[in-house]
Amino acid sequence: MKGRGGQRMDTKKTKVSPIWKVLFLLLIAYLSLNLINQQQLIEKKNGELAEVEAKIAAEEKTSAELAREKSMLMSDESLEKIAREKLGMVKPGERVFVDLNRQ
Repeated sequence: MKGRGGQRMDTKKTKVSPIWKVLFLLLIAYLSLNLINQQQLIEKKNGELAEVEAKIAAEEKTSAELAREKSMLMSDESLEKIAREKLGMVKPGERVFVDLNRQ
């Protein structure tokens, strides 16, 4: 068969050794398994990340609540209430009545 310019074209196909075909299929199988394992690992890590983010959100909520309680406890009214109820303190010149019948 002649191509352009009168040159002869070879129509001979090169044969691929069966060993190369097997090696190629093994390579494809290895890469596929590796891809599947990587995808499973990514899904597992995403689940762990979601758990950690949920814990962080819960701790931030707790921290905000504790900060609010701290600011409430440090107010003058709250300190006075604690001093009266827990420590039994009174203001100067204030009359105190004690219920002796209380058990």
